Amino acid sequence: MARKRKNNSPQTTIGGPASAAPGRDAGTKRQASQDDCQPEVASMHPRVLVVATCPDLRDTVANHLGAGEFEVCLTDTASDAQRRLTKDTFDAVIVQIRLEDCEGSALIRRISKSHPTVCPILVSDRPTLDEASIALRSGAADLLAVGMSSSEFVDRIADALRRSGVAKDREQRIRKLRKACRELNKAREIVSSQVGSLCDDLAAAYQDLTDRVSCAAAAAEFNSLVRQELDLESLLRVALEYVLAKAGPTNAAIFLPASSGDFSLGAYINYDGPKDSAETLLEHLSCTIAPRLEQQTDILQISGREQMLQHLGPEADWIDESEVLAFSCRDQGECLAVVLIHRSVRTPFPEAFTRQLPSIAEHFGQQLSRIIHVHHRHLPKDKWGFKPGSLGEDPDIDLAA
Repeated sequence: MARKRKNNSPQTTIGGPASAAPGRDAGTKRQASQDDCQPEVASMHPRVLVVATCPDLRDTVANHLGAGEFEVCLTDTASDAQRRLTKDTFDAVIVQIRLEDCEGSALIRRISKSHPTVCPILVSDRPTLDEASIALRSGAADLLAVGMSSSEFVDRIADALRRSGVAKDREQRIRKLRKACRELNKAREIVSSQVGSLCDDLAAAYQDLTDRVSCAAAAAEFNSLVRQELDLESLLRVALEYVLAKAGPTNAAIFLPASSGDFSLGAYINYDGPKDSAETLLEHLSCTIAPRLEQQTDILQISGREQMLQHLGPEADWIDESEVLAFSCRDQGECLAVVLIHRSVRTPFPEAFTRQLPSIAEHFGQQLSRIIHVHHRHLPKDKWGFKPGSLGEDPDIDLAA
């Protein structure tokens, strides 16, 4: 039977020497489930909630606990026990294995789930093997017999509280570790995504730098070659030989403006065209394609029939199965030359060459302008590139490979 406190609450007892009152009658049973215990605010004793339908069992447990340093609250139903656990804090709950409104094991499972810091203990008149199995499966810290001595009862509860405290500490550490792991994993994912992005940016920057260095090296190499050439014929030959070395076997032609709106063939490489019709083809291109490219300052790269018709018109049907690279060299608003490089679409030009071609075109145009406007400024426009007295019937420079 629970020891009454100074506030006359029949549900609360504080450990110490037990001077138990006579057992409760049936009329006080319901009162035990309705009144709240009022613990001392500053109490350092373990707080225990006893849930038992049987008044004798409830009182016996209270008397056992009175022999120890416990603060006790009593109730007789599972519903009232859950209400008390929600409103107040307890270190342990001792539950009769069979209650009036539910099984004690079911209440233990609910308490373990909703109040993991509370140590759950089952109590029975005479524990059986089946009840021990039920207690184990429900997650109870211990199964106690009412008939054991108060000292043993108290020791078993103290041991259960100690084991529960260790388990709680361990579970708390595990929860903290899991939380830390989740946070670290999130941080790792963020860092990984940033590292991946940085690596992609670094790879792109490295590739861009490599391309720039490669283009700069090619430009410097080409510039060192063409700057030595002070004759137009030699310049055209050196330029085509350099293109052949960098692009591989290819067809190429350089068209020079002969008069207003007209172009003539200055130099060419014939790689895979019929030798007997190569010059005829090139003359056709000089009359039809070169004027279309006169304003093309950027590198024009086209491939296939549709693109050829779109950019060069139906006159390009002679090379419609080719990949074409074309540009014009201009200075002070006038076209100095049109360059056309083409070969079969089955062997496209290397990417490195297409990246280097703008620099090659720039230096070629600069040197071409220097030769035309400095070394041959005494010749009329339709005689550029030919020394006085050396003009023949056919002014084309044949560099056919």
